[in-house]
Amino acid sequence: QAYWTTTIETKNELTREEFSNLLKENND
Repeated sequence: QAYWTTTIETKNELTREEFSNLLKENND
């Protein structure tokens, strides 16, 4: 249970970072 929760949270963090990077690239 804890493993899956951590994995999902990690994926969400990566997705947020990738999304932010895309926004930065579009703004440049």
